[in-house]
Amino acid sequence: MHRLKAYRRKGFGIHSPYTFYLITNVIEAKLHYYAFAKLKNQRKAAIKLIKSTIKETEIDSAAKTILQQEIKILNSGESIDRLIFRLLNFSKAKYPMYVGSDMGYTAAYMAKVDSRNKIKKVKACSQLDNIVDEIVWNPLKINNVLKSSISEFSGAKEKTDFVVVSDTSSAKDLEYLLENYNKFLTDSCFLIVLNMYKTESVEKFWLQLKQKQMFRISLDLFHVGILIARKGMQKQDYKRKYRF
Repeated sequence: MHRLKAYRRKGFGIHSPYTFYLITNVIEAKLHYYAFAKLKNQRKAAIKLIKSTIKETEIDSAAKTILQQEIKILNSGESIDRLIFRLLNFSKAKYPMYVGSDMGYTAAYMAKVDSRNKIKKVKACSQLDNIVDEIVWNPLKINNVLKSSISEFSGAKEKTDFVVVSDTSSAKDLEYLLENYNKFLTDSCFLIVLNMYKTESVEKFWLQLKQKQMFRISLDLFHVGILIARKGMQKQDYKRKYRF
């Protein structure tokens, strides 16, 4: 098992120039893109709006619990969302997808990488349908996100080349993706799993998928798991010694 931290010792343990570049210039890079400032400000506004929605709107306890969870995701997920932005920008993917039953603020970062690309997003749970446009898509003027079920996306003409799988994904969607990943994905692609050790179903998904021969590189950043399908490369597994 290679260690990500080894690159600090002149790349010892990382034999692939591609992986070395990815770690040093994308994963570890502290890059600031023009979209980050606006996304950060809107993130704060979204948190305030969700709090006021919980306080002032008559919603059931289930919806309130979901919205409270969204606040936690927004408060803790900015660094991960920025990483997703950098990875998507680096990959030059044309058909990205976001899988998760949450509001999907990460998908907003994906949408801002290139407005010409359509982001496929698995629909959020029904309790969020009435407010997610007001909180995310409308304020950020995002209109390049396509929302549907994961099974409907599987029949699309263009296979996806960049997938982000959230820990909020339902066990049903994870199972469907695990069984049909070869129908979704191109031969050269990124598949990213967020908080892959948070739940049993997500951990199982991560561990099983990383064993597939299609994925030649796996990077375990503790909170983020990255799988890369890339022809002609020796299978490599890296695990970070410290948390992302």
